[in-house]
This record gives sequence, C-alpha cells and structure tokens, in this order.
Amino acid sequence: MFRKIFLLIFLVICALKIFAIEKKNLSQIRTILEEQEKIRILTNYAPGHGHQAANLTVMRKLKALGFNGFFELIYNTDWHQHGSDPEIKMIDKFEAIMPGLDKESDKIQLIDGMKIKMIPEIVFQKMSKENVLLTITGAIDDSTICLEASEGRKFVLQMMPDDWRQREFTIFYDGNIIFRDSDVNLTHFAEVSQIEKIFEIIDETMSNNIFQNKANGLKELFSVIEAHEFLPAYGLGINGEEKISNMISSLTISKGVDKDLFKGGTIIGMLSNLSESELSNALNIQNNHFNRLQKIYNEKSRGFFLKKIDVIPKIKTVNITDPDIANVLSAIGKDDILIVKIGNLPQRVFETVISSATLPATVAGANGLSLMRYLGIPFLNTVGTPGVKEEIKLIESAVLQLRKHDPKNGVNSLVEYYLESKKINSKINKFYKGASRKIREHKEDKTPYTLLKLFQTMLEVKRDGLIRNNNCLNLIEKVFLN
Repeated sequence: MFRKIFLLIFLVICALKIFAIEKKNLSQIRTILEEQEKIRILTNYAPGHGHQAANLTVMRKLKALGFNGFFELIYNTDWHQHGSDPEIKMIDKFEAIMPGLDKESDKIQLIDGMKIKMIPEIVFQKMSKENVLLTITGAIDDSTICLEASEGRKFVLQMMPDDWRQREFTIFYDGNIIFRDSDVNLTHFAEVSQIEKIFEIIDETMSNNIFQNKANGLKELFSVIEAHEFLPAYGLGINGEEKISNMISSLTISKGVDKDLFKGGTIIGMLSNLSESELSNALNIQNNHFNRLQKIYNEKSRGFFLKKIDVIPKIKTVNITDPDIANVLSAIGKDDILIVKIGNLPQRVFETVISSATLPATVAGANGLSLMRYLGIPFLNTVGTPGVKEEIKLIESAVLQLRKHDPKNGVNSLVEYYLESKKINSKINKFYKGASRKIREHKEDKTPYTLLKLFQTMLEVKRDGLIRNNNCLNLIEKVFLN
C-alpha cells in the first residue's frame, strides 16, 4: 500500500517537473520573440492557396507565442510555375485570404491583428539583406529557396504541415542543412474557430475590405445551417464540372436510399471559384449522370439498395452576395439542393465554414488534408488520399467516383460513402475520429518545439566559433543561460 502511494507521489512530482520544464521553455521562447523587431517569412508560388495559408498560420502562431513586431512577407513574383493559372499573381492569392490587404502598398499594414509588410522577391533581392534572427517558411516545396536565403551566415527554419510532400522541419545555415527532423509533423496547421463565434469572426475579418459584400450573406447562411445538411466544396477547380455533377447525383441517390439519415435540405457551399458557364455545364451534365445512376440502382439492387429510387434532384443556385439570399435560404425544401456560390474567404472564416460540414467536405492538397484530419470528420481530398488504411478502401474509391462518373456493376462508392458518413458508429466515422484523437492527444502543435530546437542549434553554431558578436545570438545565449 505504502509502495503504491510512494509511486503515485513520485509520478506526480515527475509530471510537475516535466510541466515546469515545458513552461520554462515557453517562457524563454516568448522572451526571445518579444525582443524581435521583425521576422522574415518566405513563401513560394503553387496551385491553390495552401502555401499562402500555411505561412499565415505560422505567423498567427508566432504572434500567439509573443511576437509583437512586424512580418516581412517575401513572396515570389514569378507566377508561371507549377502549372498555375498565369493570370493569378501570388499577391492576388494573398489578397484573397488576407482581410484588408492593400496589395499596392509597400508600407507596414495591420491585417487580422498582425503587422505585415509585403515585399516582392524581386524587390527583396535588391534590398540590403541585413541579418534577422528568424527567417521562416511554413511551406516551400523547393529547399533551394531556403538554402539561398541562408547564405551569408543566416538561419532559415522550414516548417511543413502534416502530409505535405516533405514532412520534416529543417534548419538551414550559410547555404547548408544543419538539422533535420523527419518525425516532427506540424499536424494541425490551422486554428479552427468556434462556430459559435462565426458572426464575431465575420465582423472582424470581413468589414471594410474586398470581402464585405459577402458578410451579410454568410450570416444568413449560418442562421439556417443547423436545420439542413451542409457540404463545403473546395478544390473543384480541375474537372470541377464532373465533380459537382457526381456530387449532386450521389447526394440525391443517398437521400433516396435512406431519407431518415438526413435532415432538411442540402446546402453546398461552393468555395471554389467556378464560372457561371462551368456551373451551368455541371448541372447539364448532372442530369444525364443522375438518370444513368438512378437506372443502375433500380435495375441492380444490391446490399442496402433494396428499394426503387424515385427521387428527382431539385437544384437551385444563389450567390452569397444576392440581396434576396435570406428568402432563398428560408425556402429550402427537404428534397432541395441549394448551391451557394461563396468563393474566396479570409482564412479564419474559411476554416470555420469547413469545420461546419455535416456532409463530407471536399478539399485539395496537404493543407486542407491537415485541417480535415484534425477536425476528425469525413471528407474527400480531390487530389489524393494519402494515409488511408487498407481496410478503408471506400475512401479511396469514393474519391475516384467523385472525379469520374463510372459506377461499376451498379455499386456507387460515393453514394455509400455519403450514407456511411451519416452513421455515427460507421467504420468511416470511427476512422476519422480515431485519427483526430491521436493527433490532438499525441501530436500537439510542434511550433514551440521547432523554435526551441532552432535557438539551441544557433547556440551550438556560436559555441563552435562560426559566429561572433551577433546581437541576436547574444540575446538567445543570455535567455537560455539564465
């Protein structure tokens, strides 16, 4: 008995000691960040907004850890890369997710509570590249950029979201890689806002800027969203017409199979920027797809498809800026599918919209994948399904079904996926909840760890005599030796 009590007391003391060490490290990191006038952020062009969003999240995390200076956000101006749309410059991508950004300004701007100075790469190359303590990137696929940025005895920290192509975080110094940790994935790279605060977030991020004409429509949407099924749709740019058509057809069949699983009507929040003609073509294609799918189910009933499907999709569309959107939303019937064209949103609002999904949202790329895995709800990654276990093949086949309408032998994986996603104890829901629980409990945000490792590595470089009389390193040494 006494031995058990002693062991318990010992474990508690150890736990408290570990907590104290972690708290001390956080205090050291905060002290160093609070002393910095600026932090340099590197970003590079790529399709979509994932790279930009990842860097914004890094900046938000640094601010939360105590940084009160301004960010030099260096962005690539060569947008003819990676098969990206040559008409969209990177500064336009930042404007699409950063509320209030003046893309013509070369001054420090206050954006979403952060002080940011936008600097095109071509301008930065001509500037005096004075040494700063922290040069960081939240997502760059090409390490050459980091190597070049570290030349001249500079440190660069490369952090990557979970399931990015390169998962490790890396420290560069003087044109070389001096530390790499492949086990540290920044698992959750988005701070998911509480849905209850969505109106407050909309007011904070969508007033007096390019998003303000969408603010009222979003508030109307969130006023009725709980009464209906909601599917945020992002990442539909490539072959978007086919994906929307398959999505609508499969959703309609799903409701015909088991109406009791679904509440109210269905709202698709279209976050992808599809043109009117693309959406119109998608709906025309959808009619043929649905008729074919309906015929297959009625002729070849199998598994849980035991009754004749006689539903007819009733599809309506509305723009989020439509002055009459409140009336359109209030008129949604149980058999209706309403497509709300939303488009680009500030990062915090986008995250909250995605997290409000009651049907599997669609996302594209590793940044979206990281967010959805953290949320622990079913989704479809339109550009791949990394990390899917062998026994959950339905996820992979549903993605393929979303991309191309080809129900083999009467089995439509996308229909089955939608149905399984609505069953609380289904294998699909257990898989995502389990993955999310593991992330939240065992893979906490590693941003403090990466900064701590960076500062320790800097001290090792100084102690090796490679750098002398550097004010930044002197500060780190003072903080860590106290």
